[in-house]
Amino acid sequence: MRSKDIKLGERYVARHRGATIVVTVDRIDAPLSVGGCSTVVATNQSTNEQIVFQSPLSIFRQAGPYIAEVKTLDDLFQDQIAVPEPNMQYQLRSIDSNKPFATVDYVIRRTDALYAKTACGKEYAITGEGACILVPTRS
Repeated sequence: MRSKDIKLGERYVARHRGATIVVTVDRIDAPLSVGGCSTVVATNQSTNEQIVFQSPLSIFRQAGPYIAEVKTLDDLFQDQIAVPEPNMQYQLRSIDSNKPFATVDYVIRRTDALYAKTACGKEYAITGEGACILVPTRS
């Protein structure tokens, strides 16, 4: 994102050390020289760790509602995401197994179905026939 589109105190989806995380923006520092990038200081919502982004390009989009707030397909619009609540982690399991097989980064709506995007970058359907089950756990 461009630094002028980022608002202080808002929640955003960002990429940090190879993981997709949700952050709250604390401060935006102007570039030190002409042609330089703004620095964004944010707090990781799940760990409360303060992170410094050397470029606002690591921040993708504004975070949507929490996963627990999504009750029906209509609670998200096309390509909108829902993120895990602070101190909460979601895992996926198949309907015929009790053992989780993946950790969920966020839930996204694609056309007429909800999908869970995992930490390894794959998407699994969580609505419809043969869908996987979201399992919430405290982190």
